[in-house]
Amino acid sequence: MIQKLSTYIMQKVDQYIGQHLDEDEQIQIYKYSLEELIEQIIEGKIPDAKTVSMAMFIQEMKNRGKI
Repeated sequence: MIQKLSTYIMQKVDQYIGQHLDEDEQIQIYKYSLEELIEQIIEGKIPDAKTVSMAMFIQEMKNRGKI
């Protein structure tokens, strides 16, 4: 089974407009800087493997100057 994971990087966002979810969807949105997100991961507060892998990927892309 292959799963597709979409990650969105927002920069300098001051306003949240809203969501357009399907009837059975429940999505919670949290606002963290990349540094705060990685700290939450290190502290064990975010154990989700997809979130961890994407945070590490984004950090590496940032280190390489790609974003």
